[in-house]
Amino acid sequence: MDEKKFDWREALGWGWRTTKENLGFFVRLLLIFVLVELVFGLLTGPSGSGPSRAGLAVFLLVLLQVVARVVMELGMTRINLNFVDGQPSELRDLFGSGRFFWPYLGASLLYLLAIVIGLILLVIPGFYLAIRLQFFPYLIVERGMGPVEALRKSAAITRGSVWRLFLFSLLLIGVNILGLLALVVGLFVTVPTTMLAMARVYRNLLEADEPAAPEAVPAEPVQA
Repeated sequence: MDEKKFDWREALGWGWRTTKENLGFFVRLLLIFVLVELVFGLLTGPSGSGPSRAGLAVFLLVLLQVVARVVMELGMTRINLNFVDGQPSELRDLFGSGRFFWPYLGASLLYLLAIVIGLILLVIPGFYLAIRLQFFPYLIVERGMGPVEALRKSAAITRGSVWRLFLFSLLLIGVNILGLLALVVGLFVTVPTTMLAMARVYRNLLEADEPAAPEAVPAEPVQA
């Protein structure tokens, strides 16, 4: 039976309010992301010339594109956590978490492997593992955990919340579909809203798994 460790309405509502209050920042952030992807797409596209027609050059460009994308995804994770914790964020933070590239890559490969094995077995275990292990990027960025440690911790904090997380993920997908239908421009609102909401849920789950220790009450002096 699922435990109520997070309130999806509160998380989504907070994500929406935070996006509205910082809409200009998030629009610029997503434009940088799109621009980087577009530049690499043009360089590696079939209509280009020069390096884009050379096999080795294309391979290196694609490799560089993957690295840039991962670094930006890590940066997005850091920025979302900053907003959750009330910390300031800047555009340069998008490229400020590159040091976590290798742990993230290792965890991503293990995550994908676990899902594939689960899908091969009975399909449902694949989705189950995808939900249980999904928060590893936050743990790598926030706590500097290694691949295996981050996956284990994600499994720990999501225990008892799989069904609620599954429904919440479907809700976020639906929100982004609405953004896509709104002439695509709506994604500049729905994407940050849903990313922030998921980061909020991560924080709720982590706090539920690691309740703060009660403050010690000073002992009264013993009367002689």
